[in-house]
Order: sequence, then structure tokens, then C-alpha cells
Amino acid sequence: MKKIADLTMRGKIECSSNSTGFTERLQLFDGRFDTAYRVTKFIVSTNAANAGSDCIGKLSAEEPADPTDAFWDWSINTELAWAAFTMDATVTPGEGWATNNNLVDRENLVVQDLFITVRTRDISDPFVNYYIEMEKYDITDSQGALAMVRNRAQG
Repeated sequence: MKKIADLTMRGKIECSSNSTGFTERLQLFDGRFDTAYRVTKFIVSTNAANAGSDCIGKLSAEEPADPTDAFWDWSINTELAWAAFTMDATVTPGEGWATNNNLVDRENLVVQDLFITVRTRDISDPFVNYYIEMEKYDITDSQGALAMVRNRAQG
């Protein structure tokens, strides 16, 4: 496996005013099975204007069947990264008022597309920002096939 590039993806997803999850496809697949991506960083955030707001997100190698059911399930191999953001309503901005927690499976390898699922309870501003850093690798066809099988196995 040889690293050939770095990639950053960022954007925002609009959620409705309820607490269900919303999933979007992030296209990575270039039609080749000898290149793959490794997610190295995943962060989510609401817009900082609303104290007390929060959001959560996850990255998956497959589209979740139901984004509202068991939102995080670390036993499912299709889930690769998880992130949560909370803004504390009791402190002044700039004094540790936001907490951002994230975890990325260090053994992840994505040959096809990524799916991002996010959720927020903030009714006044239903947008969730995301930031993803990845490394692109040149791999063998057999490594690509193995990664796809691993990502589809359900635990």
C-alpha cells in the first residue's frame, strides 16, 4: 500500500427540526478497485451562535438502512468514524464553551463511497457542519476486495 494523496472534504447538511438522522453520499469511488481511502479525521459541529446546541455524526462504508435506529453501533463494521459536538450554554464564548469528541477506526479502508449521517436537536438552526480528512492509497485489487468484504460484514 502506497500513499498517493491527501484529501479534505467539508460541507454542511440540513436537518429538519426533529431528532431523526439524515444521510448523504460522499462520492469517492473513481471506478477503480486499486485505489482506496483511509479516514484520518472526522469532526461535526453546529453553528456556534446557539449556546446549548449539539449534534452527532457518523461515517459509514454503506448507507445505513435506518439512520434513526441505533444511531451509533460500534459493533457494525460498516461504521468507520463517529463524532459529537456540544456547546455549553453556561460559559462565555472562548472559555471552553464547546466540546468536540470524535473517534476514527484506525483500520478503516474505503474503496467505494462514504456515507455521512448526522443528527441535531437544534430547531433554530438545523445545519450540521462536517470536516473529513483522508489519505488516498494505491492498493492491489486483492486488498481492495478484502476491504470491501470487511466493510460489508455486519460484525
